[in-house]
Amino acid sequence: MNSTGCEVGIDIGGTFTDFMLLHRETGNLYVHKCLTTPKDPSIGVFKGLEAVMSEYDIPPENLCKIVHGTTLTSNTIIERTGARTGMITTKGFRDVLGIGREGKYDIYDLDIEFAKPLIPRYLIREVEERIRSDRELITTLDLDEGRSMAQELIKENGVVSIAVCLLHSYLNNVHEKRIKEMIITEFPGIYVSISSEISPRIGEYPRFSTTAANAYVQPLVDNYLAKIEDGLKQRSIQGNLYIMTSSGGTITPQTARLYPVLLLESGPAAGVIASNFIGRKIDAGDILSFDMGGTTTKGSIIRDGAPMKRYEFEAARVHRFKEGSGIPLSIPNIELIEFGAGGGSIAQIDERGLIRVGPASAGADPGPACYAMGGENPTITDADLILGYLDPNFFLGGEMILSSALAEKAIAKFIAEPLGLDLTEAAWGIHETANEDIISAFREIAVKKGVDLRDFDLIAFGGAAPTHVCRIARGLGIRRMIVPLRAGVASALGLLVSPMLFDLSQTYKVVLDDLSPETCREIFESMVRRGVSILSDAGYSEEEIRISKRLDMRYLGQGYEIEIEVPDSGLLIEDAEQEKRELRSIFEAEYKGKYSILLEEPIEIVNFKVTVVGPDPKLSLRVATQPVDGAVKGQRDIYFLKHRDFVECPVYDRYRLSTGTIVEGPAVVEERECTCVIEPGFKGQVDELFNLVVW
Repeated sequence: MNSTGCEVGIDIGGTFTDFMLLHRETGNLYVHKCLTTPKDPSIGVFKGLEAVMSEYDIPPENLCKIVHGTTLTSNTIIERTGARTGMITTKGFRDVLGIGREGKYDIYDLDIEFAKPLIPRYLIREVEERIRSDRELITTLDLDEGRSMAQELIKENGVVSIAVCLLHSYLNNVHEKRIKEMIITEFPGIYVSISSEISPRIGEYPRFSTTAANAYVQPLVDNYLAKIEDGLKQRSIQGNLYIMTSSGGTITPQTARLYPVLLLESGPAAGVIASNFIGRKIDAGDILSFDMGGTTTKGSIIRDGAPMKRYEFEAARVHRFKEGSGIPLSIPNIELIEFGAGGGSIAQIDERGLIRVGPASAGADPGPACYAMGGENPTITDADLILGYLDPNFFLGGEMILSSALAEKAIAKFIAEPLGLDLTEAAWGIHETANEDIISAFREIAVKKGVDLRDFDLIAFGGAAPTHVCRIARGLGIRRMIVPLRAGVASALGLLVSPMLFDLSQTYKVVLDDLSPETCREIFESMVRRGVSILSDAGYSEEEIRISKRLDMRYLGQGYEIEIEVPDSGLLIEDAEQEKRELRSIFEAEYKGKYSILLEEPIEIVNFKVTVVGPDPKLSLRVATQPVDGAVKGQRDIYFLKHRDFVECPVYDRYRLSTGTIVEGPAVVEERECTCVIEPGFKGQVDELFNLVVW
């Protein structure tokens, strides 16, 4: 890759699309933010890209790398706007998606509602074939029947994408591969996803569901990426395009077309990667990543310099906070919590007569009432405007003028008047309700992970997080907050610092003592070859590629596993018995750390995992500082609970604060994409990397 030129990260959110452009040679960063265009996100992408290139005089030939995070996959599943998709499965397993896990996620809900399968029963066909759980063939595939089923789905039912999910194909995929080859050969133009390639893991329901989701979104993602590629070509931009995934790495468009389900939560994942990058730069300890944008708030825990990762995810939950109410997906993803508390989250009065904020959002169209784009409902942004936290004439650096009158009208009509409150009380009620929702959610993930957030640093970013950061930190007992420069577009920074990465996993159940070196090598080497091939196709040499191996292990008979890292020395290559003892020791240490006990049972390996990673992008960020003289650009009346009144506060220009400058609260620090409110009793200081550190 060229050492000169520019890179750009483009992150599409529910309300805004963020851009961060890095000049490789100088290290200068340029940012831009524009409203997302929900009906066709590519319109906002190219509108913003053209604006940032024009504003900073970047010629098309200088743009050598584009990294893109998109909500297309998530929105397609949530809104059920995917392709007409069919499924071919083993005879007798047509109802796997409909039956699900046969459990109630809320045992007290008599009218419980489950997420509907992405593929309805009438578009699922069965074929004669059977493979046992020990990989042995029982019934040979009737390919003629498979051909007939495919033709029926395509010709008579109009499906354009087919998911092939056969029993135990994660162990022996010969039948799935034959069906895929037949469809590709005899029905050109039809998309095919087979479960042994998309999710080769034990568990019919999540494997079928993940493959169904991949097939459901594949045509749309293919068309969208083609539109992005064509748009870049039309603008004479020849740089390499990469797509962000939910696991915190990037992949090529070619890989994204094959595995579009991996793009779920790519934007939130980029935000966590940005937090981790910033934390490493300042030698922070454990981190709580706090990303509050226009539509949602995301939180994630980073420990020992690495985000937590998981291999299960739920999309399109019927109830956002109820596990089990969504569509299960077995994909690698950065573990985070996401909920409806963004700047555009709508405030209303619930059945108890209390203020409720979210999960419904005004989004980008029509947006909060103060946007003056037709929105009538009060939102967090409207409340923050009324409380003086936002300058109506400096939103997006003055490109967008907010209407205080419309914000007042919306809050008065829907909150203040029905509850008998004055306007300020109603606005504060909205603001503080959102804060308490965020605090409660973060406490929940801390309890689940067994961590004490009082020992963490809080990194706040997104367009709304810096406005709320002091209240959130106070509620959680966190003593140090970091608000990075350009916090409003920090997720786009995460795109730029994410390496190319691909995760693979394979189920193979075996008792540890019975594992043979030959089997172990065969499984790992097969996954490594596949992963290295994907990165090699993107232009990386084998010397640049890092490989890590992990195992999911448990005591025999248990239903849940613990992930352990395989030692760098390898696995079962030199001294098999010694390495088995080492694995047992690692597993027991992890198990005892989690549960405080050990069992006298055999240890079982369930899943083999491999991650292949390219080199970390080499970013040398440079911040041009200016003298502090003139940093205070005015005064503004801000509401604080401590005074139960508005207090006149200095307003600082973020770009004129130099390293070492201390800002005493109460104060407001403004930059183009966000506003940081420093409450009474807090101080902020600009560090060497121009982060605003608040304590």
